[in-house]
Amino acid sequence: MKVFIDTDVILDVALERKPFVDFSVEILNLAEQKKITGVSTALVFSNINYIFTKLKGKTETRNFLLSLEKIIIIIPTFHENVHSALISDFSDIEDAIQNFSAIENKCDCIVTRNKKDFRFSTLPVFTPEEFLSKCSDFN
Repeated sequence: MKVFIDTDVILDVALERKPFVDFSVEILNLAEQKKITGVSTALVFSNINYIFTKLKGKTETRNFLLSLEKIIIIIPTFHENVHSALISDFSDIEDAIQNFSAIENKCDCIVTRNKKDFRFSTLPVFTPEEFLSKCSDFN
């Protein structure tokens, strides 16, 4: 199963944000164990770099991203994905770009804590907790 992992899920792990960290860690563990194919875009890595560097510094951020890139596949974003995002009903262009990149790259679902931001997605959208409960065969 190819699972698009959104920025907030990864930041929950990176910043150990309670109470979300446990479910988000499990999502990344599934990707690391190759029980799912965890994917994201370069935009997610860029966003994490921006936020995490402000809080933890460049060295810790770089080390985290290097570890992450060993378990998350970075999928491409194409011009058509950006165009689709710009003409879509999504209120947040960044989320729209993620959505259309996930669709283009044949993801099975999106895992995010901000489901409302993906309400116009044609893909199934789960919180980490929902994904883990609906896909209990991965555990």
